[in-house]
Amino acid sequence: MAELFSPSCPIPFILQPEVRIQQLKKALETEIGQIQRVNIEALIRMYESGEIGPRQIGDPPIYLAGGKRVDHDPWKDPSLTPGPVKWRECGGDPNLTRPFLVSNDTGSTLLTVFLSDLVALNFDSTLHNDALEGYHAIATASGQTFEPLMTVEMQIVSPTFEGLTPWFEEIAVIKEDTPGITRLSGANMRRYLYFATRPGNRRLYVSQKKAGLMRILPC
Repeated sequence: MAELFSPSCPIPFILQPEVRIQQLKKALETEIGQIQRVNIEALIRMYESGEIGPRQIGDPPIYLAGGKRVDHDPWKDPSLTPGPVKWRECGGDPNLTRPFLVSNDTGSTLLTVFLSDLVALNFDSTLHNDALEGYHAIATASGQTFEPLMTVEMQIVSPTFEGLTPWFEEIAVIKEDTPGITRLSGANMRRYLYFATRPGNRRLYVSQKKAGLMRILPC
């Protein structure tokens, strides 16, 4: 019966090799791109030779390690349990945190992390490789972009640093520190808190329970 419905995206976005090559070359100019220079250069050669053709959302991911194509994610450690892990198991320091404000954006599914945040967290691409998720095509209001992603562990706190949520994982897009770029919220925090605004009121109301949100909203 599903074939009777028009797909949600009638005309899928097809990424042509020449466009991807330009995106990859631009990625090489960034600090994060230099970390994966060998793999990015190998990927460029694969597109140029025709080994990889046009791609679209839903295609199987392409994994590379040491400049060679592999059939599985080389950064997943099989010695770790498949369940949730703390980042200290992957080399992180649970005592080192980075407090920051985010702009609550219901249209954003990715947290924004700046390079200065990674510096403050003593991020090391060798020690913390498990956190990197590679470069991905990101849909924005102005079209598709090609950005590096990573997994971070975060917690929402009150102005007095009281924890409002447990620690949870969030997928973040890594951005260079640029004037005018706002740090946007991710999607997973909405699994733990309720958010609301009142028409004509710019204040954002947050509660751990729906009933609590109804009590604090102005009439």
